[in-house]
Amino acid sequence: MLLIALACCLLRSNGFIAVIATMAIFVFAVSRDFRKYLGGLTVCVALLYCVITGPIYSFANVVPAHFSEAIGVPLQQIGKAIHDGGDISEEDQVFLAQILPLESWGSLYDSSSPNYIKFAPDFNDEFLESNKASFVCAWVRVGINNPGTYVKAWIDQTKDYWSLKSHTWYVVGSGLGDFATQDSVDSGFSWPVSEAFLNDALNLAVLAFPHLYSIGSLAWLMVLCFFIAVIKKRCSGAIFCIPFIILWATFLLAAPASDFRYMFALHLAIPLFLLFGFCDLKPRNSVDLHADKDLKIRLSLNE
Repeated sequence: MLLIALACCLLRSNGFIAVIATMAIFVFAVSRDFRKYLGGLTVCVALLYCVITGPIYSFANVVPAHFSEAIGVPLQQIGKAIHDGGDISEEDQVFLAQILPLESWGSLYDSSSPNYIKFAPDFNDEFLESNKASFVCAWVRVGINNPGTYVKAWIDQTKDYWSLKSHTWYVVGSGLGDFATQDSVDSGFSWPVSEAFLNDALNLAVLAFPHLYSIGSLAWLMVLCFFIAVIKKRCSGAIFCIPFIILWATFLLAAPASDFRYMFALHLAIPLFLLFGFCDLKPRNSVDLHADKDLKIRLSLNE
């Protein structure tokens, strides 16, 4: 469990939040005898994560993800406010212009993705990294003056995570691509099928099973199974859903993009959601005295 929890923390940027929160909640659901061991395990995971992502990553020259990856929604909200000519103070305009020229904020804004803003050639990541707190303050001030714009930008950015009518699967060619310059480097691999064939196959699959390829549909199925487990008082079933719910919530708050791969875990966990939500998994004793009538008769005769 230690290795699995640590791997989940390290293999995705929001995995640490989901793992630690789930284990902390789980501590209150287990027996007192097991609680101290699980609590110690939670502390060990947190400490190992801090050591690996801190001094070990620094020694190995591993560069952490940019702050811009965690603020996709705020970038979209500010971009829409500038694009729509919203009420922004001169002080905030000067600050935001140091991250990206104001005309670029407006022209690059796209309702479906913040990538055009955060991957712009003149986007100043270094300034943003050095002024995180100031950015958050500016984001709050602009939001107070443009609340309706912020709500609309949030809906546009996150709708693929809760809408039943959208899917975000797509096929890309092999190789490496640069989103900002649109340049690509061929990988040199020879694929047995063409990209056009894969696109056609994907479109047919989405038409045949639309909800299987929708983050929103899978998310609401997860929530349904969670509430059924709660109503039926199936503690293990409810706890199983918690890390997925936390992952989903992080994208509702700070979605970097709407790619299905971000919530591919939901796609893989469908059978387990149904199992924990609708099936009673109470452990059975090796001998069921209530079901074995012959054994009850033999016991009574022996007495």
